[in-house]
Amino acid sequence: MCIKETLITSVQDIIGEKQHERNEEWYDQECREIIEVKREARLKCIQHSTRANQEDYNRKRIATARVCRRKKRELLKTKVHEIVEHKNESKKYYKRIQEITQEFKPRVNACRDAGGRILIETQHIQRRWKEYFESVLAGNLNDTDCMTFYTVENEDIQPSYDEVTYVIKCLKNHKALEIDQMIAELLKKRGESLWRRVHHLIKLIRTQHKMLEE
Repeated sequence: MCIKETLITSVQDIIGEKQHERNEEWYDQECREIIEVKREARLKCIQHSTRANQEDYNRKRIATARVCRRKKRELLKTKVHEIVEHKNESKKYYKRIQEITQEFKPRVNACRDAGGRILIETQHIQRRWKEYFESVLAGNLNDTDCMTFYTVENEDIQPSYDEVTYVIKCLKNHKALEIDQMIAELLKKRGESLWRRVHHLIKLIRTQHKMLEE
């Protein structure tokens, strides 16, 4: 089992995964109940499309929208109050502002293959990155935008263990998961045994000039 699979499997077995519900900050039991009432009225209207059922559904739909809007406004007021309380703490202040003002941005993972075609499938993207790094390690300049890299020495110097651990410790925390599903905290908290495996893996890649499965 490779390093990534070992880490992810261990974390899932020990800590588990937290399921985040949509709008969990304001979507409470009152919202669930009134939405369920609206859903039943809609089904009744679909099964028996009468004027009375349509009017009943419209009333419950409007009532549901009002409750949800009220919950959102209450949450917004709470967050604004928190911003005012933390105005002297710049980090918390700007974090609360960002939570309110930022818009949803869907993540787009894509890259181009050697022929310029766009790849969007996860397996194809991973395979393309593997091919790219293998070509770079092998010294194939045709796959690196024909850029010329000048170095002080032609000698292939292996990174030391201290250099690898320094880079791992400098990784930023609380970053969103990327395509490999790895977070910095897993690498930083696992300790010396994992760091030595990562160091060994990097040395193998630089020695064999190809990307390994791990």
